[in-house]
Amino acid sequence: MIKLIISILLIPFIFFVCLETGKILTPILLNFAISKFLVLGAGFYLLIHFLLFDFSRLYIFAHELMHALAGWASGGNVKNISINRNSGYVTLDKINSFVMLTPYVVPVYAILVALVYFIFSIKADISYFKPYFFGFIGFFLAFHIVHTLKTLFETKQSDLAKAGGTMFSFVMIIIFNCFFLILVMKLITPESVKIIASIKSTWIVSYAFYVDAYQFTKEFIIKVWNR
Repeated sequence: MIKLIISILLIPFIFFVCLETGKILTPILLNFAISKFLVLGAGFYLLIHFLLFDFSRLYIFAHELMHALAGWASGGNVKNISINRNSGYVTLDKINSFVMLTPYVVPVYAILVALVYFIFSIKADISYFKPYFFGFIGFFLAFHIVHTLKTLFETKQSDLAKAGGTMFSFVMIIIFNCFFLILVMKLITPESVKIIASIKSTWIVSYAFYVDAYQFTKEFIIKVWNR
């Protein structure tokens, strides 16, 4: 019940997070010299996925790995991990919302591609290769989105129930997918993305909204009570 209430209260916050994410992505997407490779990469993945090969085992590996790493980061022990063609599982001695939802919010392969670019760009000027990295990022972001949606909607996921319920899980999934999408863009276009400024901006508008909503609700209740 508590997590359900939190989920409802966070709905306006989701709007502001998505709005800020859109503000960050818009100038990047409008730079067609770069964004076309992002779109081509995503489109290439979709063609392969629906016409040739869906990379299920690759996704299952990343999914279960994230469960295991999140469990380990939470102080738990990984007792067993199994990865098959169409399914997988991890046995942990400690679970929580963080452990259950991490695979749905972390685009592992897209982050790895962006991280490789970021590390090498520190040592040398590799801007010539940036469009190709954008292509791979588009490919793996599409991979993450398609498989996450497929996992969430094609089968009944016990992960969501264990995390605190479907609504709470979807709220967290949306918020943190936006965060990791921004992180990927920060790694490959550090000059264009200001994460701290974006967090502050989202916090300011969200705080103002909740304060106004509280005042409005308080005044409304007082008026109704005094009638």
